[in-house]
Amino acid sequence: MQIPVIAVVDNNPTHRSLINFYLIVNKFLNVHTFLSHDEFLYRLHKNLQPDFLITDLPPADQDVFKFLRLVNTVSPVTKVIFFDAFADQGMARMLHEAGAADYIHKLNKPDLGISELIKNIRFLQREKSLS
Repeated sequence: MQIPVIAVVDNNPTHRSLINFYLIVNKFLNVHTFLSHDEFLYRLHKNLQPDFLITDLPPADQDVFKFLRLVNTVSPVTKVIFFDAFADQGMARMLHEAGAADYIHKLNKPDLGISELIKNIRFLQREKSLS
């Protein structure tokens, strides 16, 4: 199985480092981290084509649906997984309908949410290899 390229966007440096650490420990070795959605979009336009994008919700002044459409247009192979501190079922449903692969709540202990995130990536990887 090919090593997936994973992009992580989180404006919280602690969360970004934790996600990166857990991904590497779980043998996901091709991880690119970004401070902002704008920084990620710049790299996406410069030919970074991740298999997975793990991202928190963009700041309030940015449209999350516009961001998702742009990612899906520039890199249709990228599975977008929102990993956010807010447990909003309505937002999760709307993002899923708009093309997101998943919406995972970070919980009070981010490492518990990261475990769920890794399970999801493995599931999506197996699903991709079967298709």
